Amino acid sequence: FVANWNSVNNATNYQLDVSTTAAFATTTSATVTEGFNKGKTPPPGWIFSKGILIDSTKYGTAKPSLKFNATGRSVTTATYPAPATQLSFFIRGLTTNSGSLLVEGSDGLIWKTIEKITNISKTSVTKTYDAGFSTWQNNFVRFRFTYTKAGGAMDFDDVTVNYSSATPSYVPGYNHLTVNGTSQPVSGLAANTTYYYRVRAMSSTDSSAYSNVISATTCANSISISNIAITNVNCNGS
Repeated sequence: FVANWNSVNNATNYQLDVSTTAAFATTTSATVTEGFNKGKTPPPGWIFSKGILIDSTKYGTAKPSLKFNATGRSVTTATYPAPATQLSFFIRGLTTNSGSLLVEGSDGLIWKTIEKITNISKTSVTKTYDAGFSTWQNNFVRFRFTYTKAGGAMDFDDVTVNYSSATPSYVPGYNHLTVNGTSQPVSGLAANTTYYYRVRAMSSTDSSAYSNVISATTCANSISISNIAITNVNCNGS
């Protein structure tokens, strides 16, 4: 197909992208669960505050769990490679009101409160947060959990984070391809496949935002017709 677009004043050339996805990227989903099987030794990238204990009698999926037994005890996760889509974890108080837990998320620069869980009871609970929770933000890449003691202690386990990472995806040769005019033939494509393209205008000092995304579907493979042998032909008339 031929990609084409309108000219832009003061543009010296254009950059063309072509992809098989409208997002010009492929998305890979991952789930990471930390069960603290090394006890008080933080997993790579994690931070445990001083005084964090372990509990091998009360835990989530498998022992041990981490025990928070004083105000200010905290755990901070590693930084995940892409924004989280969901966070969940196990908590259980050791008394009727074991205190509260401040749950925070960070975009890598600023910490935001997700929830302050109060009156943590002896009933085991798996807390889950995602886009359906009012304070959830789609740019959280790290989480922090800070305990305030009331009548006892709290067990903490099985921190699970789901995240999706996007990898840029372009048709070979059409990743920011410089085009001097306002059209460009796109070749080397598969038959019967939908492709997407976008353009941005360039100058010697600046670039525009990307255009809207246009789709184009290639034709099916052509049919090859072999030679036809004709015999016993009867002609009527002159």
